[in-house]
Amino acid sequence: VDATFLGDEEHDGRMCETWAKPGAVALDVWSQGKDDGRACQYRERFNFTGKPIWHYLNFSSWVAGAIDETAFALPSACKDAPSAVPGPLRLTASFVSLWFF
Repeated sequence: VDATFLGDEEHDGRMCETWAKPGAVALDVWSQGKDDGRACQYRERFNFTGKPIWHYLNFSSWVAGAIDETAFALPSACKDAPSAVPGPLRLTASFVSLWFF
């Protein structure tokens, strides 16, 4: 919503539509396939030091489908460790998995 269309870009041999929108702390730039809407690239520009710093994530291969929940399983040493967060809020594997989508 309210993003600016930057134009078409080629990423890993795919033509992608690219959009930008200022985020909370960075300029967010998202590219998605023109034909299929699949992710091509996400990049963000920070300017904390007076010079732009770019962070890139390229999505050259991925598989659509159900998430393997074991990817977010905590090692047994972490399951029994006391929480660093006071009160009822605890960081759990299911909470972490929400941040990847």
